[in-house]
Amino acid sequence: MVRSLLLSLALVTLPVGCAHTSSAPAATEPATAASAEADEGAIPTPEGFFRVDILGVIPGPEGHALFLVEPLTRRLLPIWIGQTEAMSIQLRLDRRRFERPLTHDLIDQLLELFDARVREVRVDAVHDGTFVATLTLLSDRGSTRLDVRPSDAIALAVSSRAPIFVARQVMDKASLSAEALERGRPPLLSPEPPAGAPEGEEEAPGASETPAGI
Repeated sequence: MVRSLLLSLALVTLPVGCAHTSSAPAATEPATAASAEADEGAIPTPEGFFRVDILGVIPGPEGHALFLVEPLTRRLLPIWIGQTEAMSIQLRLDRRRFERPLTHDLIDQLLELFDARVREVRVDAVHDGTFVATLTLLSDRGSTRLDVRPSDAIALAVSSRAPIFVARQVMDKASLSAEALERGRPPLLSPEPPAGAPEGEEEAPGASETPAGI
């Protein structure tokens, strides 16, 4: 029931607009992920992936849902994340700062100190109900790929305006279509988030009772 409510809220929000990781100023209407690739210097979408936008973070009594949206098909990808990660992402979407630096703020400072930047984020797979992501950094040493939680990678992508890509197999397995939600039949929802799931697990809809480790 909680998940159905959160997804209904997401559906209401969907036509209003999304938060994007493009280089457009915050005060202007950002381009969609699909049109962003036409901009000079934009990173092309890798083969087998979709470029997605951030719809937002929706809190609930049983957890927080981070919603990604593929704008061409309007498919939604909900990722259930911890409260700390949810707060960090939402603050960044709102262009606000916590009174003291959070973990992702510290990482931003370290990247700047070592002259590195986030190139892209990829959500590569879902293993036993847990999302797996890759963060690509660029520095004087070249390109470095790191195995990360999607919530951490997306938080850094928001601050750096880096693109977010989701593998086709992930979208096919874990996404929800807006049309299905409009009909009131979310196809991949389990009744409630798993009881006793560790804080910060990146859980997919319909995940098993005990998610695998990150």
